[in-house]
Amino acid sequence: HLIPSSTSLQTAYHKRFQRAKDILNMKVANTLLLIAAIGSSNAFAPQPQTKPAIAMSAVDDDAAVSSRRSALLTLGNAAATLAAVAAVAPRAAVADESAEDMVARIAANSAAANEAARAKAEKAGADKAKAKEGSSSLVLGVGAAGVALTLPFFLPNLLRLGSKLSSGGEDDGYGAKK
Repeated sequence: HLIPSSTSLQTAYHKRFQRAKDILNMKVANTLLLIAAIGSSNAFAPQPQTKPAIAMSAVDDDAAVSSRRSALLTLGNAAATLAAVAAVAPRAAVADESAEDMVARIAANSAAANEAARAKAEKAGADKAKAKEGSSSLVLGVGAAGVALTLPFFLPNLLRLGSKLSSGGEDDGYGAKK
């Protein structure tokens, strides 16, 4: 299997050629759409108001020329738009695979993504449990050390409280009885 068969090479070259052809078609279509968009942008620009020609003069001739120019530009824009639509339309709704194949491919991709997310969540859960285990013993250790270090400061108060409670309130803990 180290040397591919000629059939698989032909298929690979055919797919590569088809992909290059599709990219070229997209570039041509995008260029035509861009030309049409730029050309039709004049439709949204304010146009000067022309007066009806009553008498022939030099000013009226200029208006007629500009009117003819705008008509030709409009015609050119329409032609560019038609060419762009004609280039895009044949590839607009072409599917290379059947609906069942597409659904199966999407389902397989979703299942793989779900499995990867599940594995990631399990790993994160295990890491959290391990970190929680270590942190709880650390918290208990710090708490015990805090109690042990502060016990000498309040131990006499605890002893007095104990003697007062055990005597029923008759001994105040200072050695004097009521």
